[in-house]
Amino acid sequence: MPERAEPAAPDGPTPRTKVPPRPSTPEKTRTPLIIVAESAFRLLDQAVQIHGKDGPTQGHEIECLFRKLRMLRVLTGTS
Repeated sequence: MPERAEPAAPDGPTPRTKVPPRPSTPEKTRTPLIIVAESAFRLLDQAVQIHGKDGPTQGHEIECLFRKLRMLRVLTGTS
């Protein structure tokens, strides 16, 4: 009697683990993001005040952070 061969391994990608569902209410994720953005903006505003005219000049690290943080505040919406 012929022996049965083992089934071949699947050629496609291996199945992924399930991704947990997103929170049901957007407020659970939006509120901490707004708090962090506002706190970081206050801190960066103080850094600009400390560095004076050198802080907001193009190419300075503070100016780069200020632009990135401003984008984050725009994306989080009104607080």
